[in-house]
Amino acid sequence: MKILKIIGIILALYLAYAIIMGLVRKGPYEITESKSIKGDAGVIWQNISRHHEFVKWNPWSKMDPDNKVTYKGEDGAVGSSYAWVGEKMGQGEMITTSLEPGKSHSCDLNFIKPFESKTFTTMLMEPEADGTYKVSWVFKAESDFMEAAMTSAMFMDMKKELSNSFKEGLANLEKKVVEETAALPPPAPPAAIADSVATI
Repeated sequence: MKILKIIGIILALYLAYAIIMGLVRKGPYEITESKSIKGDAGVIWQNISRHHEFVKWNPWSKMDPDNKVTYKGEDGAVGSSYAWVGEKMGQGEMITTSLEPGKSHSCDLNFIKPFESKTFTTMLMEPEADGTYKVSWVFKAESDFMEAAMTSAMFMDMKKELSNSFKEGLANLEKKVVEETAALPPPAPPAAIADSVATI
């Protein structure tokens, strides 16, 4: 009986913890991670503005290699989207809502399974004095009581998990941009440009 009483107390404390943390953690939140990337501006922009490129460097794609992805609309334009369905990644859709070429790409990010939620994400690109580009990944969401309580019950810190995922994704992006920039043909020398202009 004493053991059952101890177990009962532990379960009560566990439940109380989940409830308290659910109340504390619920509400809107924002996460921003940034990284300075050296590479061709066009390559960087293409990778952060096109869904076909995003799936190649985002940190979640490799979690489920059998994940099924579908695309709609003109990639790199407002209204384009990609949707995914997978055993590990669940189901959701990302829809481009606004684009400012060379500067920002914003999306509605809707999760369907295992939990329904509507979030918002923006990729920002800003030139820096040393010739690199600061790429920022901004994520905005709102955690309701049940979501906050359940993640707390599993001892998960969603903000920390997402921050780590964004850092991993930006590191993947940097590697991809560096490789693609290196693969670009070298710029024509000034003399060659002058000659081509003279022959027009």
